[in-house]
Amino acid sequence: MSEPRLSPPERQLSRFMCEELLYEYAEDRLDAERQKAVSLALQSQPELQNEFASIKLAKEYCSQISKTKISTLQIENLKSAKPIYSLIIERLRYRNWPDLLQWTVQAFVLSSLVAGAALIIPWGRIERRLTQPKSIPSAENVIKPPSIPDASLPAISVAATKAVNSTAAITKSKKPATKPVIKPTAKSAIRKAQPQAAAVAAAPKLKGVLYRMWMAIPHANVVGEIIRHKILTLGGHKAGEVRLGWHRTHPRGVYFHFALPKKHYNTIILFLKKYAQVAISKDPSSRIMPKGEVRIILWVQDLTPEAKANDRQEKSSK
Repeated sequence: MSEPRLSPPERQLSRFMCEELLYEYAEDRLDAERQKAVSLALQSQPELQNEFASIKLAKEYCSQISKTKISTLQIENLKSAKPIYSLIIERLRYRNWPDLLQWTVQAFVLSSLVAGAALIIPWGRIERRLTQPKSIPSAENVIKPPSIPDASLPAISVAATKAVNSTAAITKSKKPATKPVIKPTAKSAIRKAQPQAAAVAAAPKLKGVLYRMWMAIPHANVVGEIIRHKILTLGGHKAGEVRLGWHRTHPRGVYFHFALPKKHYNTIILFLKKYAQVAISKDPSSRIMPKGEVRIILWVQDLTPEAKANDRQEKSSK
């Protein structure tokens, strides 16, 4: 008689293995032996029971979420969503900037354009062309006012009598004797002489004084700055249209038109004579200076070889 076979002992799983098999156990995907082993472990271990309950809750939550449906409007919004680079470009467009930022940028651009134009435009050339003085007349070319005769009646009568006598003589020599000679009366001669006397009397009287000075030195541009500083130190100031110490190119030299306190007149003469001889002329002028001031025009000719060569070329081209 054969002995009965003993049944194998029930399989036992460690806690770690049971934790790894909990999800498959909840999904009912284990074989019968492992299914039984995990159920036995769940009965004896409360920690596994808590984890198994969490897995079941998670499965229920996922099943509820799977039943959620997105509305058509939300789907269209998601489809029309713009990428991030498009949003950045849209934000950087000028029309979307704040008003304050737009005004700031406009003001900066305009100020930059004005500053650039001020740096590019040759203001020096424009100023020299606009303020270029006329040629300096020499002392010989100054027109002196004619002396005004006394416009009294006796003097005019004498002039009229002479005019009558000369006119009568010319008429007798030219016209035939058959025609009567009409002699002009003294009254008509006086009427002719009166407009001439009035024009002479209306001529402006030159009561002012203008001092013209001339000197020639080498490197006039350098010495001109020293002279300009000396004039300003003595209280002088510009009296013409161009700047004090204007550099002229044809002929080359430095031009000064200034007013100076009369008490410093001899001082500026002595200062100029340190560099060269000074030619001075005193001319009448219609411009009357304030009391205690004198008006001076000083021309400093440049005697450097380059300046002489340029002057000779200028004269030959003319």
